Amino acid sequence: MISAAYDDWVATHDRLSAAEARLYRNRHLGGLIAYRALAERFAPDTLADVDARITALRETLVGEFYEGAGNVQFKAVHNSAELDRFIGGGNALFDKVRPHRATIAKLNDLTPVVGEILRESAFPAAKTYMDVIDTVMPGWWLVGEERQVHFGENFMDFPHVSRNLFLAKAYAMGFRAAALEPYVDIPYCEGDLYYIEKIVAMLEAW
Repeated sequence: MISAAYDDWVATHDRLSAAEARLYRNRHLGGLIAYRALAERFAPDTLADVDARITALRETLVGEFYEGAGNVQFKAVHNSAELDRFIGGGNALFDKVRPHRATIAKLNDLTPVVGEILRESAFPAAKTYMDVIDTVMPGWWLVGEERQVHFGENFMDFPHVSRNLFLAKAYAMGFRAAALEPYVDIPYCEGDLYYIEKIVAMLEAW
């Protein structure tokens, strides 16, 4: 059953477009690393393929971080044509999911183990992204804050934005609890699982 689930994932993953693969890179790498721990006991016949895919995804992730960091820059938007090009295509930091819907794909869905990989192998590049975000999105940590530059005409960020960037501070930047606490803010709603996840990450960094 474990190996069948892996086969299903492989079939799905290998059909992804380049943009889709980039969007889900962190969660796929984190998932593969977690799967490998199970495969050692329950599906050892898949280990060789899993190890090869982990290595490939890790190398791709680190390479994308450094490549993108070299193209990230602080840039003013001077007219609506420049804004439309950004909304339609994204840039080195923001990936377009669809027009008027961009996301910081490189920092989506980080797990502790993927964050550790970034700290060890791509920390300068990851820090470049966070420095830009802190400058152009100074209110990213506020739940439901007004959008900055990345959602076009939408009036607010989705809750996953503050959650993803908080986890980037915790896992990729290695912030300790005292440095993370000011970014916790308040729950988005009753039973906000993202808020709980942020609290857990902060307590683990104590």
